[in-house]
Amino acid sequence: MNRLAVSIAFVVLFAVLSAVPLPSRVSPAHAQTDPVLDVIARINAYRVEQGLQPLAINARLEAMARDQAEYIASLPDIPDGGDIHLGRRREDARQRAAAAPYLWETYGNSKQISVSEIAGVGTVNSVFTFWMGSTLHRNTIINPAYREIGVSAVKHPFGYIIMAVLGGRPDELPVLLDPGTNRLYIPNEYYARGSGNWLHQVKTIRLFGEDGRPLTGERAWTSPLNVPPGAGDQVFVLFDDGNTQLLRVVDLAHDIAILPDTLAMVAAGATATSQPATVVASAPSATPTQPGQVAQVTASTPIPTPTTAPRPTATATAT
Repeated sequence: MNRLAVSIAFVVLFAVLSAVPLPSRVSPAHAQTDPVLDVIARINAYRVEQGLQPLAINARLEAMARDQAEYIASLPDIPDGGDIHLGRRREDARQRAAAAPYLWETYGNSKQISVSEIAGVGTVNSVFTFWMGSTLHRNTIINPAYREIGVSAVKHPFGYIIMAVLGGRPDELPVLLDPGTNRLYIPNEYYARGSGNWLHQVKTIRLFGEDGRPLTGERAWTSPLNVPPGAGDQVFVLFDDGNTQLLRVVDLAHDIAILPDTLAMVAAGATATSQPATVVASAPSATPTQPGQVAQVTASTPIPTPTTAPRPTATATAT
């Protein structure tokens, strides 16, 4: 790939992104901040221990978790087993995710949707202990295809009704910073069912500073990665699967990984959500693409090994 061409194309893409205000990174106000962030921090810590990326909060998944938890709380009794995941019209988590108002993006059709929901009733500690002791729930938590999460904790006589919805979607790769280690967690795409023009498994990445200056050369995908010197307040990550490129904006003050060591910072307002701007682009040519006319190209690209997304059915109940 022509490195000069990459730099030229990046300048154009940087101009497009710089002209668009970044959406707020602050998640909708939590009436239950402590248990919600505690659950997310525990999930992310376990994923990091397993060599995976932490999950970013997504407002739609959060709303889905909250709506289901509130529905279950309205029932006279907690449903048994997997019935806790059935909605008001007996739809399961994937069906609810695909429908309004959530409209979770699919990988080609409604059957190829990357979403799972896990649940428990009790204290945060008892529910998380239950998840860790269940192969089904633990495998859901460490599924590498998931990059985003929404959690709700609705008060209940037994503690909380806790719902966690994990998901992944095409061309959404939230990059998160651990400020304690100054490392960026850079996700990859592992969902391989179906085919489309979205970014597939990433082969190489390249980092740019907020002024568009290259901070690294093109390198094989790896994560985590130290923030290069001179990054400024923002970093741009250019993903490349050998066919399609995707440019990701990372706000180093707000895109913070929710981990046990960052809870105080996150609770103070630096809450990361997974909604920053992205641009999908073809491998750039010497003639830069004009803003608003970002193109795509196709080529022969290996399809990554499919990742199975287990569907949790059991629920923890504390008495």
